[in-house]
Amino acid sequence: MNISDFSPQQQHLLSLMADLNKKHQWGLSRPLQEQYINDLMQMDDVIKREDQDLQGLIADYHLVKVLRNDQDPNYEAAWESWMREVIPILKHASLWRINDGISDLDDIAQIAREAVIRSLPKFQFKSRFSTWVFQVITRSVRRAIRDAEARKRAQRPESLDAIQECRLAGSSEQQLHNQVDLKLLHEMALEILSKHPDQRLPIIFTRMLDDETITDLAPKLAISSQRVRALLKQIRKLLSEDPRWREWFESDEDSNE
Repeated sequence: MNISDFSPQQQHLLSLMADLNKKHQWGLSRPLQEQYINDLMQMDDVIKREDQDLQGLIADYHLVKVLRNDQDPNYEAAWESWMREVIPILKHASLWRINDGISDLDDIAQIAREAVIRSLPKFQFKSRFSTWVFQVITRSVRRAIRDAEARKRAQRPESLDAIQECRLAGSSEQQLHNQVDLKLLHEMALEILSKHPDQRLPIIFTRMLDDETITDLAPKLAISSQRVRALLKQIRKLLSEDPRWREWFESDEDSNE
């Protein structure tokens, strides 16, 4: 296909693709690059994205294509390279520690890999792959730790003291998981809201999480309480419409079934 056969948007994407292909030495042939571009153009919002977002999208698309295809010659190398990112992710989420349920960090890394493999077909490029993978990994590892600790507790000889200790330990562990959930959700919400022109939205969201009342918040923003309520309604709408936000709660519901 000649370059003149492409639309201006396709030509621009193809130019970005060629630059990344050369920079990262992907070794993609021209027909395969064109196929990538045709696939990317099927995404609803691709033409609205800035160049930096487009470069990230192209890089994510190439990586996911390789990770999904065990016949690709770069399959094992891509997984080996990506797996080096797992432990930093777990450390960031405070899930890298060895515990009573899982005693080997390699086991945790394997759990993370298996979770990503299972979830890869569902990834739709609505967010960066790194953001999506962070959520998949932290949820799967938390779930595995809970399950392993539950099995270990079930094997212990029970006495009144032992039961009480287990309940306290379980309560503390659940609180830690809830704190991690809130941190992840907070970061995701701020990322979503920061893209809105009204920069009061992330401020209001954070202040309300800190239990600040509408009455206290309104004068600080120099707006009425009624306006704060309207902005809160807008925040709820923006979050509920974001695929990442919906996916988070849908995944939590699936894990409870």
